[in-house]
Amino acid sequence: MRSITLAYLDPGTGSLLLQLLVGGFAGALAFLRFRWRSIKAKFTRADEHEEQEIHA
Repeated sequence: MRSITLAYLDPGTGSLLLQLLVGGFAGALAFLRFRWRSIKAKFTRADEHEEQEIHA
């Protein structure tokens, strides 16, 4: 026996999904901007990091 499923997405649902995507992207960019130094420090060697602080 087959069952037929009908679905309807109104324009408000599409708008909500788009808002979630844009907001998530903006939030990720803001997070990276504020935490860039700590993220960069994890991937650079300590010698290079100390040398940059001395020259700054």
